[in-house]
Amino acid sequence: MTKVKHYNGSFTAPSAGAYRGVLTVRDTADTAPGGKPQCQVQVTSPTVTVYAAVGGTVLLTPGCDDTFTYAATGSGGRAPYTFAWTIQKLVNGAWVTAKTFTSGPAATSSGSLDVDTFNTGANGDGHYRTLLTIKDSQSPPCAKALVSNEIDVLHPLTVSATKTSANGSALTVLLTASSASGATFQWQKMVNSVWVDIAGATSATLTYSSFEADAAPSATSFAVGADNYVGKLYTVPVRVKARRTLNGVMCQAISSALPVKKIIAVDP
Repeated sequence: MTKVKHYNGSFTAPSAGAYRGVLTVRDTADTAPGGKPQCQVQVTSPTVTVYAAVGGTVLLTPGCDDTFTYAATGSGGRAPYTFAWTIQKLVNGAWVTAKTFTSGPAATSSGSLDVDTFNTGANGDGHYRTLLTIKDSQSPPCAKALVSNEIDVLHPLTVSATKTSANGSALTVLLTASSASGATFQWQKMVNSVWVDIAGATSATLTYSSFEADAAPSATSFAVGADNYVGKLYTVPVRVKARRTLNGVMCQAISSALPVKKIIAVDP
């Protein structure tokens, strides 16, 4: 009867590359007179490729609106890679899944997402991150789990300016802003076709009356009842910026220009 012995073990490759095993088997010689000499046989295993550990990077980059971009790159292992994304939102102190999707096989994965399209009940403004699993093309694949940076996602600023009075030496211009949480306001006027700053504040109200220094007057006439009047009309365009720092980036919205007018030197 032929006796068969089985041996097994493991080998840690010092670096990535192609490896094979060479096995030499020798039996024991028969020491009796005229006995069998020692015999041996050598066999070579199939070649296997050893890869570096799978790694990668992942980054979320918010915009100034309710969207953000995602980007990941795989490394090590056997390219290309598949990317399994789990977008999470922080809700009441706990991370909940807002969206899952996969991409690849490819060397990288990137795109843009709008948080208002998430249909998990965790949509809208808030704090987001992603859990990412990168798998290589080995069979079975090797994987790397990553957690991205955390970002704030807010709806964009929208701003408009309205007047509360039409005439007079002082005109109050009021700001109406939507989604302006944490915003500051920069008022501007048009001088010689260039927008220049008037004042910056957290207040949404501006009182402005310095017309004569900003614009050349134009002749105007108007009638009040049976009387006709002639005077000088100053017109200064005014607008406002709403500004907010989001994830270290200054985001802003600018209102339409608002013509502010003043009539002076009226003669009947």
